[in-house]
Amino acid sequence: MLAFELAVGIALTVAMAVIVLSIRDSGRQRRHDISQELRPIPDRINEVRERAQFMIRQFETILDHYPQACSDDWIPTIISFYRRLDALASDPGSSADEVIGLADEASAYIRNRRLKGIRVAEEARRLAAILSKKRAA
Repeated sequence: MLAFELAVGIALTVAMAVIVLSIRDSGRQRRHDISQELRPIPDRINEVRERAQFMIRQFETILDHYPQACSDDWIPTIISFYRRLDALASDPGSSADEVIGLADEASAYIRNRRLKGIRVAEEARRLAAILSKKRAA
């Protein structure tokens, strides 16, 4: 019986630790989100643009160093999505609707090709949210 009580005590302790860590992590994420929201909108748009340019360079490097990776046409297509994202982030007249259209198109392509780890659609949605707040301000 003592072993059962000990096991229950350990299980409760572990459960409490998980709960405490979850609360702590959600607080950190909330503080991070708030700090991001307080940054100037042009800086946040520029950050999306810089990430898009970085991914363009990364995929172009893959094509340059590993031409056999181009046997399928998905890499040039992903590069074109990132280029469009870069262009929309660079254009002060771009709208959130244009960016959402890009996000939807990229998301459908990535899903149909079953690609993993390609975040162009998420970046586009982030830019659309920023542009919506910019228009509302």
